[in-house]
Amino acid sequence: MRFWLSVGYKLIAGIVAGIALWLRFESLGLNAWRLLETWLLVVTLGYFLTAAITEWFQRKAPMPHRSFCPLIQGAIIVIGISLGILRITYEANHLEWLGVRDFLNYVELLALPLLAIGDWLFFTKKGQWSLSYPWYWLGIVISYGCLILLTADFIPSSQGEWKYPYFLLNYPEIGIDSMLWWMALVVVVMLVLGYCFMLLDFALSGQLGKHVVLPKIKTIVIEEEPVIEPEVIVAEEILQPKPETPKAQPVKPKAKPDTTAKTKTLSKPKKPSMDIVRPVEGLKDRKFAQKLHRPSKSKSDIIADMRLQVKGNKNSQSKPRKKS
Repeated sequence: MRFWLSVGYKLIAGIVAGIALWLRFESLGLNAWRLLETWLLVVTLGYFLTAAITEWFQRKAPMPHRSFCPLIQGAIIVIGISLGILRITYEANHLEWLGVRDFLNYVELLALPLLAIGDWLFFTKKGQWSLSYPWYWLGIVISYGCLILLTADFIPSSQGEWKYPYFLLNYPEIGIDSMLWWMALVVVVMLVLGYCFMLLDFALSGQLGKHVVLPKIKTIVIEEEPVIEPEVIVAEEILQPKPETPKAQPVKPKAKPDTTAKTKTLSKPKKPSMDIVRPVEGLKDRKFAQKLHRPSKSKSDIIADMRLQVKGNKNSQSKPRKKS
C-alpha cells in the first residue's frame, strides 16, 4: 500500500509541475526562462517523474524508501521557500512582480514546495542529507544570478523589464553596493533555511541520540512490606468449643547399630626408614648429630683399618695356586 501511495504522490506532483510550466511559457513566451520560478518548475518536473519511474522499476526490491536524489529534493524545498519570502518582500515594498499574477503564481510558490516537503516527510528515508548540501543549493541561485547579469545586454530595449527580472539584480538603478547587500541577505536566508532543514532531517532519522549524551534518570522502586491486618474474631467462634486435636505420641528412638564390632583390616607393614642415624633431640644440625653417633677412633686406628681393607682387596683378586 505504501508503494502505491508513494508512486501516485510523485506522479501527481510531477503532473502539477508540468501543467504549471506549460501555462507559464504559454502566457509569458520565451522570456519565461529568465525567471527563477521557471527553473524551479523544470527541476521539480524532472525530479518527481524520474523518481516515480525509478520506484516503479524497483517495486520487486525491498522498499528502503530512499530519495531518488536528496540534493535535488532539498533544492526544491529551500529555493521554493526562499522565493516565497522574496514574494512577501515584494508585496511589502509595493514592487511589481514579473510573471503570472493569478492563481498559477501561488501554485508555483506554495504548492510545489509543499508537495516536496510532503514527499520528504512521508515517503523518504531520513538522514541522507549532507552538510555540504546548503552550499550546493546556494550555488544554484548564484549561478542563476550570474547568468542573468551576463545576458542582460542581449535583451532588446523593447523588453527592458526582462533584463533584470528581480529588483535586487538591477544594479544600474539601485547601485552595486545595494545589489551586493541584497545578495548577501539572500545568501544568509538560504543558508539558514538549508541548515535548519538539514538538522531536522538528521533529527528525524533517529541518529541524534548517538551524538548527544542525554542524562540518564534512574527510577528507584521501594518495596514496602505488606501490612497484615488483625483477624476479626466473631463472637460465635469464641462460644463454640474448638475440637480437640489428638496428642502426638512420643516417638521411640530407633536402636543404633552396634559399632563396637570393629572390622579387622590387614595393614601393610611399614617400610623401614632408610635414615639410620636418629637426630638427637634439641639439635637442629643433622651433620652434627651424625658426628655424635659415630664411634670415636684415633688417627692410628683409622690408618690401620684402611691398610687392612687394601690388603683384603688384593688377596681377593689373586688366583688360587694349583696343587702339583
